Amino acid sequence: QVQIKVVFNRYPLHYWLRLLPYPKTIKGNLISFMKRIKVGFVPVSLPAGNLAVIGYKRSNDATS
Repeated sequence: QVQIKVVFNRYPLHYWLRLLPYPKTIKGNLISFMKRIKVGFVPVSLPAGNLAVIGYKRSNDATS
């Protein structure tokens, strides 16, 4: 049996903002502002594309 689960990554908002595809000046100003008003430190959980796969091998035990 195999189970596949989505893994949620939890980082402060300022970290996620840093990953945005915007110019450094825009991101830098936005991150600084968010940190100043303390919103940038709020933890945010997102499914960033990571998966967990767990596999179980069946026992060969005759009693099961």
